[in-house]
Amino acid sequence: MQRLTAIERLERKLPGITQAVNERFLEGMTGEEMLKYLFETYGIDDIPLSTIYYHRLTRTVAWKEEIRERKAAYTAMAELVDEHGLDEAAKAQLWEVCQTMSPAQLLLMRRGETDRKRLALDTEKLALDKQRVENEKQDLQLRIDRAKKNFEEASGEAEQKLGKGESLTLDDINRIRERTFGLPEIAPSHPA
Repeated sequence: MQRLTAIERLERKLPGITQAVNERFLEGMTGEEMLKYLFETYGIDDIPLSTIYYHRLTRTVAWKEEIRERKAAYTAMAELVDEHGLDEAAKAQLWEVCQTMSPAQLLLMRRGETDRKRLALDTEKLALDKQRVENEKQDLQLRIDRAKKNFEEASGEAEQKLGKGESLTLDDINRIRERTFGLPEIAPSHPA
């Protein structure tokens, strides 16, 4: 167990002095200003400046860190309690359970909740991507079916023409290419 600082030993005679000193240090008060504050508020004039700085270094900084951890823990508790859509009684019970947990446990629990939300978003994105792929697949199948139909119509016309003994012209071939595949016309070649 740590030994008490001079400020903490005054706590029996002057309840609340330790917290008052820590709060003022956290507000930015210097050691010299603290000596003046202790004299004006409590009539204390026998504490050396080095003792004031020792208290600030060993207790106020640690107290500040404890407050920071507690604040992070309470923030994590509030997020966990508020985001589940619970009624007030359930929130109160969850709050009580959370208060028995260490800050590290609460932060780990919040990280787990964050990971769960991220997984839910990833799952939703995956479902949307799957639907998009399915839509593209259906669109592609429609285009294939349309191309087959156009090809059958164009080749049917070509068969009829050939069946009558006529030959296919460049215009017939270009019509088949354009209607079936969306290809540009073949330019007639000029004999050299």
